[in-house]
Amino acid sequence: MWIHHITGAWHLFVAPLRRHLTPLLAARLLGLSHLSAALSLRGQALGLIGERGVLPWAARLPGAEVSSPLWALGAPDALISALVWAWAAAGALLALGLIPAPALALALLCAVTLSQACAPFLPFQWDLLLHEASLLGLLYAPWALTLAAGARAPRAAWRAWGLRLLLCKLMWDSGAAKLLSGDPLWAELRALDVHFWTQPLPHAGAALAARLPRWALSAGAYLTLAVELWAPLLLWLRVRSAWALWGAGLLLAAVGVWRGAAPTLTSWDTLSFVALALLLDERAAGWRLGPQLPAAYAGAAPIALLMLLIALTGSYGFFQLLTLALLVASCEAQSGGEGAPAGRGARLAQGFTLAALSAWGAASAALHAPWLGVKALRESFEAERAAPGAGGLPYRAYAAFEWTQRRLGPWQVVARYGLFATVTRERAELVIEGSADGVAWAPYRFAYKPSGDDPLPPPAAGLHMPRLDWQMWFEALSPTCQESWLLDLLEALLEGREGARALLAGGPPPPPRLVRVRRVQMSPTPRAFWRGRPAGFYCPETDLARLRAARAELRRGRGAEGAAK
Repeated sequence: MWIHHITGAWHLFVAPLRRHLTPLLAARLLGLSHLSAALSLRGQALGLIGERGVLPWAARLPGAEVSSPLWALGAPDALISALVWAWAAAGALLALGLIPAPALALALLCAVTLSQACAPFLPFQWDLLLHEASLLGLLYAPWALTLAAGARAPRAAWRAWGLRLLLCKLMWDSGAAKLLSGDPLWAELRALDVHFWTQPLPHAGAALAARLPRWALSAGAYLTLAVELWAPLLLWLRVRSAWALWGAGLLLAAVGVWRGAAPTLTSWDTLSFVALALLLDERAAGWRLGPQLPAAYAGAAPIALLMLLIALTGSYGFFQLLTLALLVASCEAQSGGEGAPAGRGARLAQGFTLAALSAWGAASAALHAPWLGVKALRESFEAERAAPGAGGLPYRAYAAFEWTQRRLGPWQVVARYGLFATVTRERAELVIEGSADGVAWAPYRFAYKPSGDDPLPPPAAGLHMPRLDWQMWFEALSPTCQESWLLDLLEALLEGREGARALLAGGPPPPPRLVRVRRVQMSPTPRAFWRGRPAGFYCPETDLARLRAARAELRRGRGAEGAAK
């Protein structure tokens, strides 16, 4: 009976307003995502790419491959700051519902421009998702002075197609990447046994999740795969009964618990839940268990649950907020023309939208087709590269893939995703230390990155994305110090650049005479979250003159090697 009350309340209070609420809420959430990303980068941009930062963009801009025309003005700190503030202002305008489409276009331009300059600290996958969602959002956001005016005007449901497809692509890519990667931890449902303490930026929620019993972790891994591969299908199958979601979810949890003792996974497991949802659908079964919920909610609800669980166990910036915006847009009515204008202008707009979605779909397919058989295609491509003229189908297919990547890469508006396709088994942390005399060494502190001598997880970052802290996790995956941005960071610290220093939470007085980087191997413990064990030096101690000389020698060696080839 309580189900009747819940669904009845939905139809009494919310359903009549959904046609207006959906575009209003989705566009505002997209604006909040831009605002969060911009404000997060505001305190980091000059430290990362400013004139006194880690990787000064002004020095790298000549010869860089960029697509934004704004860099023709150069790269002074004033322009970088102006771009960040313009990005934040555009996101705020969209969140407030003012000039939505122009604000979204400005936010996209600023985001892509800054992302090109901030490599390797941008873009992460959620940055690319923000760019792609904004591009498709231009087909969704109304071209009006306010969101409210645009929402009250007659709207065709096909405007939400692009965002719904993007959500499905994000979920399917993430699930398929886990199964196609060959990582046995996902196939055996053991990925979460180590993920919570080896992920880039865990917080206290991860410490609690890591101590869950084995069966719960196995059920969580199964839930992740099922939601990523099964829930997007429900956005299109239009299963309407609330029982389709609740019944499949209960069975999913039961299977996860049972599989905890003998985990295994086959491709048929995911398809079984699609069949279950169809069987539970009141239209197929011929029963009526209560008022019908909107079709897309059967797929959107489990995705929202997964995003909540991810936010409770790790720091991923605005990723969950942006996914929520896609979820809301996906819940707009799927029928073609409710309230849609039928005039010539509407038909032209629909034709333009379909053409734009077709171009976007073709670009996405070009990036995905080789991915499904990427190893075989790459092997054939490399074999035929040495014999020009052979020109077989695999060679042409992979050549087209590389051409598409080269052309679309600088624009950063079409991507494929694969969140945590493989799981890191061990955790190593890099501890940067500075010294004035070579005897007393003091570590540099990161606000959100675990340190080697602290057994407790760092605080949650919320909507903030600490770019340097996150990138330190990737750097620790390398076996030894090499020519990378980390050496630029060490050089910036030795020079005493205040922009780079501002990215850190503390350390020795600037500038130090010597710096070094130690590797610390982290192991989980029953009481503390982990225990640090020294694992040698990642970068030996060096001063500014030796560091510059070593880097110059390495570059000369690489230049000679390239000339020989």
